[in-house]
Amino acid sequence: SSAEAQSQFTIVSSYLSSTLSLKEAVERLTAPITEACMQKEGIISPLSTAQHLHTAPQHKQPPEETSKNALKSLWTAILDAAKSHTLDSPAQKALVTLLRDLKSATEPSASENSAKLLNSLSFFNETAREHWARTWRDATCAEWTNLNSFLARVSKCKIVAGLEDLGLSNTRSALETRQDSEELLDAILAGAGVWIVVMGDDLLDFMLKSTEEESKKTGVHERWRFWKTRFSFMSHRADLSLSSRELAAEAAAVMHRVV
Repeated sequence: SSAEAQSQFTIVSSYLSSTLSLKEAVERLTAPITEACMQKEGIISPLSTAQHLHTAPQHKQPPEETSKNALKSLWTAILDAAKSHTLDSPAQKALVTLLRDLKSATEPSASENSAKLLNSLSFFNETAREHWARTWRDATCAEWTNLNSFLARVSKCKIVAGLEDLGLSNTRSALETRQDSEELLDAILAGAGVWIVVMGDDLLDFMLKSTEEESKKTGVHERWRFWKTRFSFMSHRADLSLSSRELAAEAAAVMHRVV
């Protein structure tokens, strides 16, 4: 729910401001997932007993939906926070650390399912894709750039897998498709640039592995070189923002070093 996501966002914000330690943040953020899993297993926890005594009866969701919603609220809180922090900021590095620790979290409670769900980052990719699509429509250039830099970082660090296609989609849109406005192009170009800057040759490796036919791998390298040329061209467009042009120039330099 939005209320649960807001509660999780408050915890994430407290961690980023150093009001909470990493350990405290992980414990508080994982508590709703543990609670949902214990309910699913028919275990009555002290937390649920206290809540039952002090709240009016409410329509209960199926246990599977409760744990799924708890996880998606957690991921939404982290993704929302990521939109406010730039690639090189300490806060974004702290969010990467937080996600890594959540992935390795083990619960001392009677529920093992919560640890399994966290260890596999269940529903993270689904939530990230929904967030990415929503941000595409509504975000500022800075928010779009920050979100993509965070997703690129957690992909580069192998914390998550299977989101690289978002970077490729962003890059194709920026470099191969005519956009309706310079403002939209500015945002998409910056988002594309951070994927290349962060992932470098890992993104090229992903493209090559996604191309099964050996004969088509030459085309992948040709596209990479074409993108490098386009990034270089975009970096000199005076009608685009300085930040987007700088990212385009840096992306072109990274691509030049790779191929």
